[in-house]
Amino acid sequence: MSTQDIDVNEKISTSTVFEHPLSERVRLLLRLEQFFKRLAFHLEKNSIWDTHAAISVLLRLVDICSRSDLKGELIIELNRQKDCMLRKHARPYQHLIQAATEELSALTEKLIDHDGRLGNHLKDNDFLQNVQQRCFSSNDSNIVGLPVYQLWLDLPPEQRQADLVTWLTPFKLLETSVTTGLANIRSNQEKLRLKAPKGYFHQTFTNDQMRECQIIQVQCDDDARTFPKLSAGKHGMSIQFYAWNVEATSSQRSEKDVHFTITFCGV
Repeated sequence: MSTQDIDVNEKISTSTVFEHPLSERVRLLLRLEQFFKRLAFHLEKNSIWDTHAAISVLLRLVDICSRSDLKGELIIELNRQKDCMLRKHARPYQHLIQAATEELSALTEKLIDHDGRLGNHLKDNDFLQNVQQRCFSSNDSNIVGLPVYQLWLDLPPEQRQADLVTWLTPFKLLETSVTTGLANIRSNQEKLRLKAPKGYFHQTFTNDQMRECQIIQVQCDDDARTFPKLSAGKHGMSIQFYAWNVEATSSQRSEKDVHFTITFCGV
């Protein structure tokens, strides 16, 4: 892979990592990961508005579970990861990944043993169904459409927290599966320091890179104030870096060379 005359010893201060999934399955895992992070954030707070935000995420989680075979997708992905680990790390290195493969096997068995779709425990919850229909049926979510919801939000924080924990606890298997799957993908990395002349970079994939990569991470220099738009296919990828200006009506591709770090993640 060409580094386009970039000094590999060059230091860079970065803070923002942009992740681009290379399959719909991984895109779904990243979306679910964000849901669980948002839930964790709001559950630590006691305000009515944090509870309202947590309910919004919970209902979106239920909706995703009802419209897709999450259990099947997770079983396929975790089995794929386990098979890849065993294939790559044959003896005498097999003991190094024994714990990881055992964890994947245990999660897969729990998913297989799970009765029905993930999230089915809330399928017949009339309260949440009414909240979904009356308070979150449009993009403008509000609490005035359902008096019983307003009454519930007015309960002491301890009661609201207890109800949320009750509704969310059965999602723990889903959260653990998503967290484990993404951690395995991100832990196996190939990192390069590159340059995009005048904000444009193109790279051709080898067969091995395309087969093994599930997420591409792009890390930009804070001072550059740019963000990437990445497109990837079977044979390669292109990245265009756009200058960010909060007052601009539209973003323009950077006219300067952009230095960035790219990381190929995959099992």
